[in-house]
Amino acid sequence: MRKGIKKGFCRIHGELTPEISMISKEKYGERIRCKLCKREYGKISNYNRSHGKIIDRRFNDIPSICEMHGREKNKENYYTCDICANERHRRKYKKNIQEERTKSILQNLKHTNLTREMYDLMFEEQKGLCKICNQPETRISRQGEATRLAVDHCHRTLKIRALLCHDCNTGLGKFSDNADLLRNAITYLELHG
Repeated sequence: MRKGIKKGFCRIHGELTPEISMISKEKYGERIRCKLCKREYGKISNYNRSHGKIIDRRFNDIPSICEMHGREKNKENYYTCDICANERHRRKYKKNIQEERTKSILQNLKHTNLTREMYDLMFEEQKGLCKICNQPETRISRQGEATRLAVDHCHRTLKIRALLCHDCNTGLGKFSDNADLLRNAITYLELHG
């Protein structure tokens, strides 16, 4: 061994002696490596190259086992068992949904030039009820929560009118915010009601 370089340690063969150690030049300097492991890895990679296989060294002999669930890990699930991978994906999805929901609410408010504080103030003034039907929002989101009241506004002037439930807001939208059409609908209902 060269002077100034400490002895190395191999996970498989233990402490490296000068007979089984070698110095390899790496990208960021020199490194002590085990000759036996290097030779063995070379044989495996040559065999795999010649037979068209690429084998991950982490799964050479025995597949690793998840400590939490006792199931076999696999490389398709980022070297975790399938249960751990599903839990991780669920957490990530839930976090993304919360972020997207907050982002969409703020974008909708920005479209109507309404701040979050103004929305909360209107909500408190209306006591959380729709301005037309005086009922709370009954529409349920995919997460099982009641959705927020919609901001009703004039599409031409963007003037904010009130907070409405989903049904009342879409009902006004179907009549194109036209008061004459709504009056005709009222007379129709009174005649045929």
